Amino acid sequence: MDDYFKNATFEEKMQMLYNAMTERQKQENREQVKFMCKQYCGKCPSYTGTGETMLGFCMERKSGVITQKKG
Repeated sequence: MDDYFKNATFEEKMQMLYNAMTERQKQENREQVKFMCKQYCGKCPSYTGTGETMLGFCMERKSGVITQKKG
């Protein structure tokens, strides 16, 4: 498992961590994740200008709007 996690993509790591959480833990962490996204992901060239409005989508799923990584 450690080697798999170490070599996993960011999205795969987030999914593994998210799947290990209880529903209560997920709810409690959503606001924190949204805050972090506003500070970091909201400024990401892959996010900016795409029309994506959901923050923290990487915790729950991939974006249906962002189709190209720009940085």
